[in-house]
Amino acid sequence: MSDGPSTRRLVLWVGFVAFCTLAMAYLPFADMALPVIGHVTYYQVLLLGAALAGALPLLRMAGSPERSRSRTVSRIIVAYLLFEVLIVIPVAISLGGAGVSLILDTAAIRFTWLLFPVVVAICADRTARKRAGAVVAVAAGALALWGVYLAATGGGGYYLDSGELRFRILYGGATLLFAWPFALAASGAVSRKLTIALLGVSLVGLTLTNHRSGLIAFAITGVLCVVMSGQVRRLVPWIVPAALIAAVAGLLWGQQANSIFGYTLTHLFDVVSGNGADRLMRWRLAWEFFTTHPINDYVWSWRYYLVHLQEGYQPHNFALEIAVTEGVAGLAFYASVLGVAFRDAWKWGRKDAEARALIGYLVAYLVFVFANASWYLPVNFALMVGGVAALVARIDHLRKDERGCASRGQVSSE
Repeated sequence: MSDGPSTRRLVLWVGFVAFCTLAMAYLPFADMALPVIGHVTYYQVLLLGAALAGALPLLRMAGSPERSRSRTVSRIIVAYLLFEVLIVIPVAISLGGAGVSLILDTAAIRFTWLLFPVVVAICADRTARKRAGAVVAVAAGALALWGVYLAATGGGGYYLDSGELRFRILYGGATLLFAWPFALAASGAVSRKLTIALLGVSLVGLTLTNHRSGLIAFAITGVLCVVMSGQVRRLVPWIVPAALIAAVAGLLWGQQANSIFGYTLTHLFDVVSGNGADRLMRWRLAWEFFTTHPINDYVWSWRYYLVHLQEGYQPHNFALEIAVTEGVAGLAFYASVLGVAFRDAWKWGRKDAEARALIGYLVAYLVFVFANASWYLPVNFALMVGGVAALVARIDHLRKDERGCASRGQVSSE
């Protein structure tokens, strides 16, 4: 790969990460238009860049004679995008339920998959791959510092939810950015000093977002990465000291911690009251809608559920959100892509720290969006697409090295 194309792709990735970070810090930025070009948003400009940089490479990758996971996912994405262009958008326009611009804006998030070949190409160059991962970690650090500044200056804090006060400084979706430095640290993919710094950034971020689903996602990811890396025996001696420190801190700052994290901890697995009960109700309504409208697409129907509400009533569960938004077609697409990406994940996670970090990140992402309406938000979506692309590219590289080693071993034995 030449330096020019690699640099341009990396700049595009940096643009997406910067957009996600700024929108997490200031949510209205996600829909903010450019100051000069009418109603064109920053996200739409980035999407145009992804189309220009990724469309032809996506087709070339899909038509490659060499078998790989990247080729398989590329073919799935091509089929999906053709379905959007040839079926979903024309049907929506012909039905006339909304203007063409609104239809294109609604469907635009799905074309973020044009970023897939861009990230795969970045991952083919070792230096560019390292820089791309570092950019996300640095962005998480910058957002954590911004959150600490807000907390220190009174720029955020408590809000009323289901009749109870809850503490949150940063937009909840920021958890999906903080999950990357945490996965890097837990996977053993970086040095010990950097591990401590990354853990600090991710745990500060987790505190500032204060999400129950974030705590659960980080816990599952941490256990998964530690087990895959074989570090369990090394970490066991640290469990008792850590527990003692936590107990002392709880005694010293118990009242303050309770006022900040009381709701989160007391309702961690509560599904019979508050948000837990609300989630289950949304899931039930979403499932009922999907079973009666299996080929529904929100772009042409403009309905999520069989209920009348002024605002979109999302299910806060990524699988059901896909089901009620894109129907069977969307479920088939995402099941195929994630199935290819995670096939033999345990095997590759045990062998390689980079693959382990990417697996851990995507697991954290999926666990978090299992209980939140974050799947189709431009604020987060590019991070998921980039994670899938990087994991697929890394496993392809590992498989190629494994086949090369096997071939050399066979030749030497002969």
